[in-house]
Amino acid sequence: MPGDAFQDLIARAVTDAELRRQALDGPPPVWEDLGIDPLDGESLRSIDRHRLEIFSRAILSNRFGRIAESLPRTTLLLGGRAPELFEEFCRSHPPENKIHREGLAFATFLNRSLDDRPEPWYLPDVLAYEAHLLDLRFHFDGDYGAGEAVADPQELLADDGPLDRLVPRKLRHHRLLELGCDIEALLPILDQGVPPAVVEPETCFLLAHIEPRGTCGRLVLSSPLVGLYLAVDGEAAAAALPGNTAAWLGAPELANEAEFRTSCLAALGELASRRVVALERG
Repeated sequence: MPGDAFQDLIARAVTDAELRRQALDGPPPVWEDLGIDPLDGESLRSIDRHRLEIFSRAILSNRFGRIAESLPRTTLLLGGRAPELFEEFCRSHPPENKIHREGLAFATFLNRSLDDRPEPWYLPDVLAYEAHLLDLRFHFDGDYGAGEAVADPQELLADDGPLDRLVPRKLRHHRLLELGCDIEALLPILDQGVPPAVVEPETCFLLAHIEPRGTCGRLVLSSPLVGLYLAVDGEAAAAALPGNTAAWLGAPELANEAEFRTSCLAALGELASRRVVALERG
């Protein structure tokens, strides 16, 4: 039975075309440069070359399909560059046993490979969006780390009385992304399979999260909502959040406006209902 070293060599040979070419066509001394034991090199050369190539194409096609399924919009935007980048990725990354791990590994590879002027320019935004949602979806374990969370945040927030005794705290399984385009408008266009001719630069704060029913959700945040989200530190009571949010915005006078305070508390209730924050009794 072939040893582990030979099995590893087979795995390398079917995913790395250049190594396969050198190991099969080069003189035996090249094996040492490739880290191949001479006996394993002879065994590799005894395998039918045509069958090895067919197997290699099947493996690569399967891996590419898994990555395209994990990062469909990113793959669309890569266009004709996708096969070349994918082959380069395969030469340095052995196959993963889970589809999301394959997709995340390719996303990490792309982040290192894309130059300072990617084409299209918004490709890094789409990649960041897909990679973060992929990571959230497949690492969700049902535990938000909520502790003793208030059951009905909207009802309690409607009454100013207990606000100084409720302490908002961020939960697990969410990410705040700062993107350079309107991702909400872009996604449905990409889902039609054709990249738009023009995408205007626009700062977009997107909160990606796992909803109570276990599905991925997203919420575009305005600047005040970003300030509110950042003001939730697990220490300040809900009553103090409007003032902290106004200070983050550089407009402390807003804290004295009833409409601003009401909108802040309503937004806090929205984040609580989405399981982004928990309201705990301080």
